[in-house]
Amino acid sequence: NLMDDDPGETHEEPKPPTEDEIKAFREGIKATDLGEGVTFDDAALDAMQQPLMELAGNDPQKAEKLVKAYTDYRRAEIARQQEKDDAFVGELVAASQKRFGNDLKQMVSLAKSGGRRVFGDALWNQMKSIPQFANNPDIIERLAAFGKSVKDDPGAVKKETGTTGRSSDWRENMYGGAKK
Repeated sequence: NLMDDDPGETHEEPKPPTEDEIKAFREGIKATDLGEGVTFDDAALDAMQQPLMELAGNDPQKAEKLVKAYTDYRRAEIARQQEKDDAFVGELVAASQKRFGNDLKQMVSLAKSGGRRVFGDALWNQMKSIPQFANNPDIIERLAAFGKSVKDDPGAVKKETGTTGRSSDWRENMYGGAKK
C-alpha cells in the first residue's frame, strides 16, 4: 500500500532557528519601528517569533506584512482607548464644574492641601498625576473637606490645654483607670 509508513522512514521535527537567525529575522522586520525610538511590543513579537518565521519561510519581509497589520491594529486600539479615557476625564471635569460652580478653584486648592496632608508630598504628586483621580468631583470634595478641616490647624496643642484634667498615665486615659 502506497500509504503505509515505511518503517525505515523517519520524520524529523524542523530544527529551531539559531539565535543569529532569530536576530537577523527580527532586525529585518521594519514594521516594529513605530518611530521616535518606540518599537513594537517585544514580548508579543517574542511570542509570535517562531510561527512568524515558519509562515514567512524565514523571510522577514514576508512576516513584516503580518507584523505591520498587527502593529497598525494595536495603534488604532490604543488611540480608541485614549479617546475613551479623554472623554471620561472630560466628563469628570464637567461634573466638577457643575457641582462646584464658581467655587471650583477654591475647592481644588483645598483638595490639593488635603491631598498633601493625607498622602504626603511624594505620593500626592503621583496621585494627582492620575487624571481619573485628580478630576473626580467626589475625590475633590472629600480632599477639600479634609483640607478645610486642617487649614488653620497648626497640629500642636499647648501643654496646659492638652493636659487639663487628664492624668499623665496613658492607661488611665485609655481605659478610664490605671491598670496594675
